[in-house]
Amino acid sequence: MISYTALNKYKLVGTLDAQNLVTKVETKVANPVLGDTDLVATYSDYKDFNGVKFPTKILIAQGGFPIWDLAISNVTPNAPLDLAVLSTRRQRQRFHPRKRPVRKLADGVWHVAGGSHHSVVVEFKDYIAVAEAPLDEARSQAVLAEAKKLVPNKPVKYLLTTHHHFDHTGGSANVRGRRRHHRHAPDQRSVFREDADGSSDLDSATCRPRLRNNPC
Repeated sequence: MISYTALNKYKLVGTLDAQNLVTKVETKVANPVLGDTDLVATYSDYKDFNGVKFPTKILIAQGGFPIWDLAISNVTPNAPLDLAVLSTRRQRQRFHPRKRPVRKLADGVWHVAGGSHHSVVVEFKDYIAVAEAPLDEARSQAVLAEAKKLVPNKPVKYLLTTHHHFDHTGGSANVRGRRRHHRHAPDQRSVFREDADGSSDLDSATCRPRLRNNPC
């Protein structure tokens, strides 16, 4: 086994077989829904491609669930490749979690945009409801701040979640930690019930994920 730290925060552990071929790489990553989460890549069925041994099966699992299952049919060693990579500055310009341009859809209904995932703020007689708290805590805090700005004299009482995908629920723990009611689609109940029963790595005092490896 080989272990090292990448980017000054991720401890990676690699497993090699008797032929010194990598069979597994493991680490933990911060997830806004699950907290510290196992990320495991396994490599198998190595074949020789013009003198280069490469796995023809690659499985990547996060939190015990497969997120990539790749079957490799061909490998070209040292193939030319030209990828345009945006600079860090340009990436930050494209999306900032705290930017939230607002468009009024109807009386008491606003579309809160900004980046890849959006939310909807709805005003009721005595409270506000927010549809979607996506991505992470920073984004949900920005959406909640905008809701209070739009309707300053009413509390945010309900969070409505369309489905359980992490990019749509990443900010939910932050909203739950503020003791708002959480409503979701009926077919997602078992997913959220499992989370509420403590199977995920949530801090019991704040209802927020424990992010030891990436506290920022």
